[in-house]
Parts: sequence; structure tokens; C-alpha cells
Amino acid sequence: MANQSVQDSVSIKLLLDDSNLEQNLRESQKKIGLFAAETQSILNNLAAAKPLTDLSTALGVDAASAAKVAATAMNAFGMQAKDMTGIADVLTVAVSHSGMSLDDAAGALGTHSVKRSTRR
Repeated sequence: MANQSVQDSVSIKLLLDDSNLEQNLRESQKKIGLFAAETQSILNNLAAAKPLTDLSTALGVDAASAAKVAATAMNAFGMQAKDMTGIADVLTVAVSHSGMSLDDAAGALGTHSVKRSTRR
């Protein structure tokens, strides 16, 4: 046990003597921060994908068209990706309970050419 304590003390002294330790720690903290931001971005994108898939399925349109119209609505109303569930829900209800198609909704928002899904 005493031998381990001596080894630990030597290791700590070597770390303290390292003139680049502070710089290495700062760089590591920066990289950890960047990784955390990237991870959060991925999680936000994944959270936004489910409502788009639901919108695509509910309306029988391809996923790219659903994403394009939802993104246009998001931008038009100054919303964020975290609001995608609400956007998809509103578009689904608007199209499902009116005479409007998703292409009509897209036109009203300034986008066009919604493609029908080949799957149902």
C-alpha cells in the first residue's frame, strides 16, 4: 500500500511539474464543451425528426417534403427546432381537417412541389 502512495505522489509531482498542464486542461475543457454542444445539437435534431416522420405518415407525403414545409413554417413564425412537435401537429390538423393539401399549405408559406409518398 505504501508503494502505491509513493507512485501516486510521484505521478502527481510529474503532473504539477508539467509546464503545459494548465494549457492542456484549458484545451481539454474547450473540447469537452464543444463535444457537449455537438451532442445537444444531435439530440435536438433527433427530437425534431419524430414529429416530421409522424407528419409525413399522417399526410401520406414524403419525409423531405414534410421537413421542407415544417422548416418553412418554423422560420416563418420565428420558431426553433424544439417547437417542431407543435408545428407538425398544427400542419397535420390544418391539412387533415380542411380542404387544403400540404402543397396548399406549402404555397401559403412560400414553398412548392410537395411530393406524395409512395408508401401508405
